[in-house]
Amino acid sequence: MYSDVRKAFTLVEILIGVSIFAVLSLGIYQVTRTFGKGATESLKATSSQQDIAQAFLLMRKELFWSTNLLFPPLKVHSPRLEVRSRDEKVKYLFEEGKLSRSVGDKKRTLVQGLKEFHFYRLDSKLLEIQLHTSKDFLSTRIFLENLGKMP
Repeated sequence: MYSDVRKAFTLVEILIGVSIFAVLSLGIYQVTRTFGKGATESLKATSSQQDIAQAFLLMRKELFWSTNLLFPPLKVHSPRLEVRSRDEKVKYLFEEGKLSRSVGDKKRTLVQGLKEFHFYRLDSKLLEIQLHTSKDFLSTRIFLENLGKMP
């Protein structure tokens, strides 16, 4: 004989399956969320480091071609730097956590999120640049070899 028996899941089996699925989904969500936060913070830190490196390179280039260092004077820590580079007066200024560069009327922010930034003129042809971020302290010295030479 042929019997009419239907095979189906019981309510308990369905609840167990849904709860296992929910636990696995929550675990996957937590893992991706944690990695996502770490990746975002890493990208922000990398971006900030790239901004700092580009600012240092730009300053080195302009200071190499500078013929006159207008500010700061010797042995003075200053949040600002003024040079004459290739017949242009270039100013770097640190204020409110931002390092900006201006040439004439054009002002551009180079780096944001700094705690401190100093220019320190060690002698007539040696300039030290120091900066503090929330995590790092960076310092570089630049020899001003063309200072005082006429182009």
